[in-house]
Amino acid sequence: LSDWHARWTGSLEYRVRTTGSGVAGSRELANAYRRNLLDEVSRTASIMRIGFALYDTERYEEALYVFSVLESAAEGDDQGFVHPSLALIWQGHMLDLLGRREEALTRYQRVLDLGYDDWMRHDQYVLRIDYLPHAAQRLETPFQRVENTWP
Repeated sequence: LSDWHARWTGSLEYRVRTTGSGVAGSRELANAYRRNLLDEVSRTASIMRIGFALYDTERYEEALYVFSVLESAAEGDDQGFVHPSLALIWQGHMLDLLGRREEALTRYQRVLDLGYDDWMRHDQYVLRIDYLPHAAQRLETPFQRVENTWP
């Protein structure tokens, strides 16, 4: 039991589940993040939270990678918490912030091509993303960073 407990409490998944969604939690999670540890995280909500932590700490290139992993995980998500469209939107956001506009446009267009009409709230950013209208808007204007409002 103690070996399992030590592995669990040292895992990235454990960190995700025990840190808040605010700025302090994002800093802690981003500090604990290592790309090779992402393989142990299976819940799409946890993968998304890691992406947000990296976004909050302005590690956009690594956040882009995590949101790409999220897209793949979302395709096989039986619970349907995260749709691939949301992962694509956040990939586009990271690409916009990295100054890679043409690549961002392809992600937003893929959201429109998927045609999945849903939405998700990200309360820490005071942001509601309606997938199709948001993607269409991002084709016109690049994403501008929004700050995490939770301490």
